[in-house]
Amino acid sequence: MKNAKQIDFNRDRSNEKRAARRVIAVIVAVFVLGAVVFTAVMAVNDFDFEKFLGAADAPTEETTAEAPETAAFAAPFSDADAVNILLLCSEEKRVTFCEILSFSAAENSIRVKPVSPELRLETGNASVRIAELFHNFGAAEVARAIGEKYVPIHRWVSVSEANFKKIVQGFGNVDVYVPNPVDFSVDAIRYQFGKGTHSMNSDALVSVMKLGYEGDDALSFQAAGVAAVLKTCLTPQTLEKGERFFTELVNQVDGNITAFDYATYAPRLASFLERSPEISVIS
Repeated sequence: MKNAKQIDFNRDRSNEKRAARRVIAVIVAVFVLGAVVFTAVMAVNDFDFEKFLGAADAPTEETTAEAPETAAFAAPFSDADAVNILLLCSEEKRVTFCEILSFSAAENSIRVKPVSPELRLETGNASVRIAELFHNFGAAEVARAIGEKYVPIHRWVSVSEANFKKIVQGFGNVDVYVPNPVDFSVDAIRYQFGKGTHSMNSDALVSVMKLGYEGDDALSFQAAGVAAVLKTCLTPQTLEKGERFFTELVNQVDGNITAFDYATYAPRLASFLERSPEISVIS
């Protein structure tokens, strides 16, 4: 897979620190995404919506010169008070896909940003690829390094490929748009999809995310796959399944969230869902 463009974000760190202090125990979610989604959304709703809609302090713009990539990637994360969740899926110690999920109450949106495993991050005195950093130290260190260089990461979730499939399977097929035809085989199973929207089970979805495309095209489809799963699982009906359901889900992932968050933030999550937040992929 060829390297994707590096991400950078034009941020005032003082504002980020203030935003981070206001984030209280970001919540559980409905699956990796369960864990991710609900954790993030509940955390977002922990903020005062009135403040989000106008009273929040405007971030101060940096006056120093930025690299070209900075301007290209700063705009999508325009809400300095958004709650950002790192979602990393892996098979053994190999990164399958890595995404930043940005939840904004002010913009009533959930944005999925793909992150290349080849992106280099600083750790100690060395510049190390995300794939290497995860292999050696795990997802928590990846989250720390991304947060120090690019954008604040308030919570992180790491899930095995097998558990990701299991969780997605619990919600049924996922409707996802295939931008270009794919045709390949895995373990004697042929996956063939033409251009257009297809309803995929969890095995097919993950297989296309891993093997359907290369380079930037692969990163884009992986983000689209995650966004499609969010649209499928992030519903009032899922919320109605209760605390026990979310506890079972969060036990299938690693991260810095707990099942105790659900009881505290479920009402605020319901309020967020009533607003039908837009879920989109950004490059």
